[in-house]
Amino acid sequence: METKTPIEGDNAAVEQYDGLVLMSGGLDSILTYLLLRKQGLKLLGVHYYSPFFGAPQKAEMWKNLLGIEAICVDTSDKMIKRLYKPHRGFGKTLNPCVDCKINMITQTKAIMDKYGAKFVATGEVLGQRPMSQHMAALNNIKADTGMEGKLLRPLSAKLLEETDAERSGLVDREQLLSLQGRGRKGQMALVEQFKVPEEVIESPAGGCRLTDETNATRYAQLLTVKGDADATDFRLCNFARHYWKGEHWVVIGRNEHDNDQLLLSAAPTDYTMRLETLMGPIALLRPIHSADEAPEIIAEAAQHMASFSKHARDATGPVRVSVTHGEKTEVIEVTVERRDDWLVPIWATAKAWKVAKAEEGKQERWAEKREARWAKKRAKWAEQEQ
Repeated sequence: METKTPIEGDNAAVEQYDGLVLMSGGLDSILTYLLLRKQGLKLLGVHYYSPFFGAPQKAEMWKNLLGIEAICVDTSDKMIKRLYKPHRGFGKTLNPCVDCKINMITQTKAIMDKYGAKFVATGEVLGQRPMSQHMAALNNIKADTGMEGKLLRPLSAKLLEETDAERSGLVDREQLLSLQGRGRKGQMALVEQFKVPEEVIESPAGGCRLTDETNATRYAQLLTVKGDADATDFRLCNFARHYWKGEHWVVIGRNEHDNDQLLLSAAPTDYTMRLETLMGPIALLRPIHSADEAPEIIAEAAQHMASFSKHARDATGPVRVSVTHGEKTEVIEVTVERRDDWLVPIWATAKAWKVAKAEEGKQERWAEKREARWAKKRAKWAEQEQ
């Protein structure tokens, strides 16, 4: 029987739960769910996904192997906004980890009443990650989301302030843990206790592509050139070869899988290219600021694509390239040439983006703090006048 991954927004009857658990799919979030369920609590996992992280197809595996019930929520738009406008800066690469956590907790907070949840739990471990899991960051996340008393971190709970769920007796604090640091000994003991299968245990480094320098470099190039990039643009960054000439972007397949993905990714305004009679890669030329590209740009992208085919390089004279744009397909002839004016994105672009946006975010936070202080003063003055 075909099964369906549960997606937030399905028209199914809404059950009520004691708490919602953020499910990244990493080991810590899985253990958090199992640790709380051991107390007899009814829990619903919430798995967020975007072009940068997440795997909604795994929800069925969690259910089958561990009995974890979870919904999957697309947070792409909110994550992309954070890349253009980070509030609390980036990590080592292009990862706005604190902002990302704030986004997901805020989204989860918005559906607490719908599911009758009394708390939101996360798999955060005090001191495990240098940017987002030190004490100040955990407190900032709690404050920025307005989740004081409602945000539970079971793996480190005994090192943190007691939550409403613990004070009320809904959650037994004595059964929670005091894990901290980057060691995994405590987690592996829980793996044995709960008999977690190996196939659901991901690397402790996590699966966020924003932490990978190659992907981050591609994302930053896109962010710099296109002010309104969407999820389809960022997904295109996740595979194949990428070359830019100013505002012109061509993606060239490395293998059959890339070629298939490029065909699936093609939008009506894209130009898809393939050699007419020779074996070789497929290329996708994506216009950035208009629906059409100039003929010379199309020819250059076709030349560059052809240069990655041994058969085209061995050919004598020009080669024929089929170019499809919308419903129109035409064949052009080009010389085979590796274009040195079409450039691979470089890390310096990502670094410059990080520095500029981090400073903007800092200025915004200062402005917000100043406004908050003045708001308090104005309220006090108004009260005194009365």
